[in-house]
Amino acid sequence: MTEIRPDVLNELLRTAIEDDQFRQNAVNNLEGTLQSYGFELNSEEMEEVRSFQGHFLDWSDNELLLGLNRVRPGSSFGHFRWGRPNKHEL
Repeated sequence: MTEIRPDVLNELLRTAIEDDQFRQNAVNNLEGTLQSYGFELNSEEMEEVRSFQGHFLDWSDNELLLGLNRVRPGSSFGHFRWGRPNKHEL
């Protein structure tokens, strides 16, 4: 699996964590949302983002925020610990 460029991953995470509208729009139109926010991903990076998105489509927004905060700068979505946050984390 290809890793997303660290600067792009960090900006993508920051935007997803801080911008409610970005998260909502990305669920329904991932590529359009990324483009409208100025993200330019290569095909391999886009594949990784799509794969990541597929894991949380049925999560609540709170669960998603907790999950996004588990991804560490300099890592990739591929290193993300999958699984919904525990109820006590919400």
